[in-house]
Amino acid sequence: MRLGLLLPAIGQAHGIAGEYHGMDPSSPEAQLGATAYEEKVVDFLFSKAEITDRAVTREELVQAVNSAG
Repeated sequence: MRLGLLLPAIGQAHGIAGEYHGMDPSSPEAQLGATAYEEKVVDFLFSKAEITDRAVTREELVQAVNSAG
């Protein structure tokens, strides 16, 4: 639910256009448009991300996953 609210806010803040606005939300076209819009926003986020690799132990990974939830 939170992600569904966050992605449109990011898209609006960065001028990413969505073509499904004004359609019946239950229509297949609107659902397809919403999915395409979310993919555009995720692509935008990945284009801005700086990805670095680092080695971690299994215990560090488990701890990070548990603390994120």
